[in-house]
Amino acid sequence: MDGFRQDWADEIVRVRTTPFASIEDLARRANLPQRAMNLLADADAFRSIAKERREALWDVRRTPPKQLALFAAADVPELGQEPDAHLPAMPLSEQVAADYQTTRLSLKAHPMSFLRERFAAEGILSSAQANATKDGRRAKVAGWCWSVSGRAKAMRSS
Repeated sequence: MDGFRQDWADEIVRVRTTPFASIEDLARRANLPQRAMNLLADADAFRSIAKERREALWDVRRTPPKQLALFAAADVPELGQEPDAHLPAMPLSEQVAADYQTTRLSLKAHPMSFLRERFAAEGILSSAQANATKDGRRAKVAGWCWSVSGRAKAMRSS
């Protein structure tokens, strides 16, 4: 994950003696800065505590950067329970796009899977159809490639 420092990861591993109960628990025990917490939420790393990306982003942004002394002395969480914000679930295509934006890969789906119907309607062949096409026949294809800068982009060819 771009921008996530090794010392932050080492500290998470060091304090992970018991499972983290919440985002706030992780932030406090590992003494992580807001930037580290934002990067983890952006990368959808809070699924182990049953937080989807959007919900985790919400919780991270409401977690105060430093715990007040009163709460630290009492060893209690600073954030109280809030009513469910009823955030809409992210569509799978949005989750995959967010995965690629933060980690440059996704285990949920391939980006092209969301474009196949549109491309088929335009007469653009899938990779399987292109492989089955006779040699010498012109065909329209589309795919996903990486630019020199490391950014993913869609391409078309005929």
